[in-house]
Amino acid sequence: MSHLVGSYPEIRVTVRWVLLNGLTDTQEQLERLAAFCRSLRTCFDEVELLPYHDFGRHKYDALGWRYPMEGTPPYVRADAETFARQLEEIGVACVLGDALGTS
Repeated sequence: MSHLVGSYPEIRVTVRWVLLNGLTDTQEQLERLAAFCRSLRTCFDEVELLPYHDFGRHKYDALGWRYPMEGTPPYVRADAETFARQLEEIGVACVLGDALGTS
């Protein structure tokens, strides 16, 4: 990444982050994500938070394939909003993906 930052300062980077309960939404992961974004310095634009959903599950079922995220619950919107707020509070710009229909 240092090559990107040093060689292409005009490029703006959006980091896409999938939110999974207890895996990518912990305090430790939030801090690591923020540190990574800060390491991009002037190239960093924002984090796009992508709450996990199972909208594509029917495709696996139709093909007779095992769904690899079986047992993973869709991410709750209120929790995604909390994670976004925590990022903003420590100075990391973010947007919340809106493909989320859960409560």
